[in-house]
Amino acid sequence: MYCKQCGKELPDGSVFCPDCGAQQTADAPAAAPAATAAPAAGGTFLDKVKSLNKRAWAILLLCLGLLNFILPFVKVPLLSSDLSSLFGQTLKGKSDANYSGLQLITTLGVRKNSLLTDGGDSKNKFNIFAIAALVLGILALVWLIKGKASKKAGIFTACGAGALFLMTATFGAYYGISDTGISASPSFGLIFAMLFFLSAMVFCFLDKDAPSVGFPFINQKPAALATPAAAAAAAVQAVKESASGAVDAVKDAASDAADAVKDTASGAVDAVKDTASDAVDAVKDTASGAVDAVKDTASDAVDAAKDTASDAADAAKDIASDAASGLKND
Repeated sequence: MYCKQCGKELPDGSVFCPDCGAQQTADAPAAAPAATAAPAAGGTFLDKVKSLNKRAWAILLLCLGLLNFILPFVKVPLLSSDLSSLFGQTLKGKSDANYSGLQLITTLGVRKNSLLTDGGDSKNKFNIFAIAALVLGILALVWLIKGKASKKAGIFTACGAGALFLMTATFGAYYGISDTGISASPSFGLIFAMLFFLSAMVFCFLDKDAPSVGFPFINQKPAALATPAAAAAAAVQAVKESASGAVDAVKDAASDAADAVKDTASGAVDAVKDTASDAVDAVKDTASGAVDAVKDTASDAVDAAKDTASDAADAAKDIASDAASGLKND
């Protein structure tokens, strides 16, 4: 099934559209009053016009107006063979020369020495009014399709219709045939193009709050006119989305805090390990120094004792030698 409001595809049995909030099925109590309101569905012609999707119709009418550029825009009567040769046409039973909108803009299908060439060569003398009308029509069409303001598109369309009118009014003077007594007249392609442009302009100015894409054309109301129940459903959906976003934000914050605590604890453990390692190294260095000092002191004491004993032995030897010498003398 598809949404009655915006055309979005929905699961079968859906009551509300998750995008625009429009109610898809009528409530049971409202079924009875609907029967009494049925006669008003026909309404007047003005009511039917108001119920149309004006942006979509403006797009359609602009497309039709632009397509008319391939149809005859201007009709020039050929009264003699000389004029026929001048306008690049051959009579062959025809009394008129017809030029399409594209021929007024491009060299497509334009013969040499025709009315649309400048100076008798094959270079086309482009009609600036036809070019302006085509450019303004395309600009308005793009403006509407992109969903921008319809009133500006209506101004572009009105200017395009005005350019077509100026092209018709100045055609003879523009191509220098006014002095020949020949009056060019608008053909059906130009008339239809102007009518389609003007109709599109009217729909552009009537469009106030229609969706940017307007298909299907009829009975498509803007989201702003949704029922209170649809508005409530949309509000509930918005609250759900906000709550979901808040929960995600809390989860992210908790995860970041847990990561920060882990990093801090890991740094503290590393600092304690480094401090303990440094203390152990200091104790080892102190103990090694003390052992070396004790060893040095003991070695010095042993050397001193050895020196004292040696000195004592030498002194004893000297005394004994002196005593022996005294005895011999006596």
